[in-house]
Amino acid sequence: MKEEQNQSVIPVPSQAQIESWKAKWTVYSFEVEYQGVEHIFYARRIDIDTRCKVETYADKQMKKAREIILNTLLIGKDVVRSHEDLFILVTDELFELIPTYPKAIVTKL
Repeated sequence: MKEEQNQSVIPVPSQAQIESWKAKWTVYSFEVEYQGVEHIFYARRIDIDTRCKVETYADKQMKKAREIILNTLLIGKDVVRSHEDLFILVTDELFELIPTYPKAIVTKL
């Protein structure tokens, strides 16, 4: 795939496609600069199953964890997988979308 200067290689979804995603999931968009070009990505909310799978692999098989979290991306997965640096940039951003919850306070009685 030949990239043109200053043009994103990530497909741009239509507004109808974005609305369709929003009807199914909570959807986030984020921008990543790669090779001097801003790329816009769309991802669905990370559900508990995905979070658990990512946490299972995060300590020892980080590439596997990144592949799992990449599946929350709604468009452009193939392009991201084919560019190693872009893969790292995008999955780093996706990790930021993992919801955090307050810790419980445990008291021994």
